[in-house]
Amino acid sequence: MKKVIAVLLIAVMIFALAACGGSSQQAAAPAASTPAPAETKTEEKPAAATPAAPATPAEPEVKQWKIGYDNYYMGNTWSKMFYEEFEKAVREEPYASQISDVVYTFSDGDVTKQINNIEDLITQKVDAIIVTPNSTTALIPILTEAREEGIVVVLNAVYNEDESGDSYDASAYYDNIPIAEKRARWLFDKLGGQGKVLEVTGIPGVSANEDSVSTHAKVAEEYPGIEIIGSVQGNWAYADTKTGVANALASYPQIDGILCQNGEQCLAIIDAYEEAGKPLVPMMGDDYNGLLKKMVECYAKRDAGDPMYKNFDVVFHSMPVYLSVDALDLALKCLNGEPCDFDPNFRYPKTFIEESIGVVGEEAYMDYVKPDLPDGVCVVTKMTDKELLEMVGRYQL
Repeated sequence: MKKVIAVLLIAVMIFALAACGGSSQQAAAPAASTPAPAETKTEEKPAAATPAAPATPAEPEVKQWKIGYDNYYMGNTWSKMFYEEFEKAVREEPYASQISDVVYTFSDGDVTKQINNIEDLITQKVDAIIVTPNSTTALIPILTEAREEGIVVVLNAVYNEDESGDSYDASAYYDNIPIAEKRARWLFDKLGGQGKVLEVTGIPGVSANEDSVSTHAKVAEEYPGIEIIGSVQGNWAYADTKTGVANALASYPQIDGILCQNGEQCLAIIDAYEEAGKPLVPMMGDDYNGLLKKMVECYAKRDAGDPMYKNFDVVFHSMPVYLSVDALDLALKCLNGEPCDFDPNFRYPKTFIEESIGVVGEEAYMDYVKPDLPDGVCVVTKMTDKELLEMVGRYQL
């Protein structure tokens, strides 16, 4: 019996060893016939970045310039408004941000003083000089010198007799020749081509005056019956004109019409005639509000049959006071390398021609009268009524 049990124990042990041996061999063997699937390597993409907001382009740096401005004269309303328009413009956009400083000089109608002022502006190293020459020739050498120093020169409401254009970079101008021709023809035709005419002039040597005087004379040559009997130097000013015309009324027994250039002159002429008790004659002026208001009175008296005003009549034009702003605009364009709108047909090069209202007569003058504003303003302006009133207060116009 013990032998049987021993045999059975041996058999169980052999079976157990066989089972353990088989398990170990299977684990060590390679996989049977099915190959292990190849490892799929998925490249992990980085998370998509949130697109950055487009960079705001930097504002281009605005170059700032030092401007020299010579005021040629302050003796009448037009010249004061001319200056005021410039002062207003340099404080406002689009100009204020382009200007670092403005150096002002005042020439008081004096050529020698003006030359000295330009020399001073050159010494102060301004980038541009804006000037209204009191002579069409005398400033050419000093302005040429300024340009040689690299300074931009802009002529303001006048021109130089410089056909080469070497003495300036640009010019802002209102062409007085066609206006002078129109008003002279109006007067000579009004007189029927016959009569004695007195001329009241502006400031001698300034191109606006020289163009007007020479054009009046040229047109008069076409009217053999017209005689320009003399002239009064009115300097575009009320007091000078009134004194000169009062003397002329005492000197000339016959004056049939008067050639003049601006509104203060024309108003002074009317007042001189009224004070002398002389019947008024045809004349001309500009957009000076005092004249326009006076025209309302005189036409009413004429239409009422007053013999003093039987022959009264006026035409007027406007030489824009904002020519000084045109000159500033040209100066900055030249400094910034921008093109300027020059008139290729004007007799002097590099000239921007400002347009205006033409010649206005009785049929349309009421469109321009400002009855609620003082006499001492020009009505064709960029200034508001409030600014005009403030200016009148400053200058007591």
